[in-house]
Parts: sequence; C-alpha cells; structure tokens
Amino acid sequence: MIKKFSLKGALSKQGFKGSTRGMMEYKKIEPDCREGVRAQLERMKELCKERNSLYEKQNDLKGQKWKIEKPLKR
Repeated sequence: MIKKFSLKGALSKQGFKGSTRGMMEYKKIEPDCREGVRAQLERMKELCKERNSLYEKQNDLKGQKWKIEKPLKR
C-alpha cells in the first residue's frame, strides 16, 4: 500500500503549524527587508555602470595603443 505524502501533515508533525504570530512578525520586518533589497539593487546598478565605464575606457586605451603601435611595426 502506498502512503500519500502530505506537506501540511508533515509540517504539523514537526511543529510548524500555521501561526498568525509568525505571519505578524514577518509583516513587521518585511518592509525593512524589502528596503534593504532595494538599497542593494541600487548599489549593484551603480557598480555595473562603473564597471561598464571602465570597460569603455579600457577599450579606448587599447584602440589608442593599437593606433600608436601600428605605424611603428612597419
């Protein structure tokens, strides 16, 4: 005989009953967590822009180097 697995049953056996206290605690900290995530996203966007700018500068310098070295190799 095959037993059906019930997630709700398994969790309740382990003491993870649906509690409103846990949801209330989550709702208290959730806005702060979201704000922290937003701040991190903005910081990552700034870092990506800085990285892209550095890549562009690097490529410009490589192009300048190539233009200088090209006539010298003749």
